[in-house]
Amino acid sequence: QRALRILVAEDNPVNQMVIRTLLVRAGHRVDTVSDGSEAVTAVGHGGYDLVLMDLQMPEMDGLSAARAIRRMAPPLGEIPIIALTANALHADRERSIAAGLNDHVAKPVDPANLFAAIARATGAAPPEDAGERFRPAPAAPDAEALEALGAFADALDAPRARSAA
Repeated sequence: QRALRILVAEDNPVNQMVIRTLLVRAGHRVDTVSDGSEAVTAVGHGGYDLVLMDLQMPEMDGLSAARAIRRMAPPLGEIPIIALTANALHADRERSIAAGLNDHVAKPVDPANLFAAIARATGAAPPEDAGERFRPAPAAPDAEALEALGAFADALDAPRARSAA
């Protein structure tokens, strides 16, 4: 299996951590952004093999971001994009494909489904044990993921801290 450089566009820090951990454990290099406009900017800089795109994000949603990426000149506009979404209905999948996404993976993410979608989009073979090794116990989060999770928790506590003062 070849290592891919993957951009994950996901606004939820916990989802970022889970997806990043799965991908890094499979040997891929991963960058994360928190909204669609950041994803468009990152893809515009080049260097990615694949984008995993949440569809519901602030600033610019995933479908709008995918359309913007598809308007870029080749090869940037041809990058494989896989939707990661809680919207798992057939109509949601059709909207994703119509917007230019290559595939659609439901959340919560099943590792075997995710790696199968990555294989379909890129031709990179999925890990042989994707359904086993990656399932129940994720690896310990890296320092960047823990920092993001801490910042998220601090943001949640900030209104309570202000009202207590």
